[in-house]
Amino acid sequence: MPFSIHSALDVLHCGHLFLLRFRGLDLDRMYRLFGRVPDGSKELQVGVAEYIKDCGRGINDNVNTSTIEVTDKGTPIGVALALRWVQDVLDLKDRMNTILAEAFAKSKSFENSINQAFESFINLNPKAPEFMSLFIDNKLKKDFKGVCGPRHDERAVDISPFYLNVNCTPNLTNLSLTLEI
Repeated sequence: MPFSIHSALDVLHCGHLFLLRFRGLDLDRMYRLFGRVPDGSKELQVGVAEYIKDCGRGINDNVNTSTIEVTDKGTPIGVALALRWVQDVLDLKDRMNTILAEAFAKSKSFENSINQAFESFINLNPKAPEFMSLFIDNKLKKDFKGVCGPRHDERAVDISPFYLNVNCTPNLTNLSLTLEI
């Protein structure tokens, strides 16, 4: 049976959980080895994108099906769900940025593949703009109270370009105007 990079990746994927098992050096070796095989890098990009989409679907499903029992004082349940969704997306983005830097040598093609995967699952959530608006609003309120650090502003902006269907709600429009002033 001839060797196929696709069949090798299928064995490694095991439901696209391979990124959870492999760490920096292992992924770096895979990246360098698969780069030597025709279409190996593209197949690896597809696997990484599928992994992100699977994680994103899990994040979307989790926020749509779960309820939060305990929230901060005065935080409505809907806002708490929105904050958790954005935080989960930001955590995944941080993890993928680390993998991109450590294992994939900051490859532009991998970066584009990762960004497209984020666009895909974020756009599947119809409440994404509302969630991002609530997250930024909440962080700005906490920042004015001195609770939040400057890192939160940067992280919220990290995922906002991924939402392509610009169908702004009044809150998002007002927030954008507030941020520009």
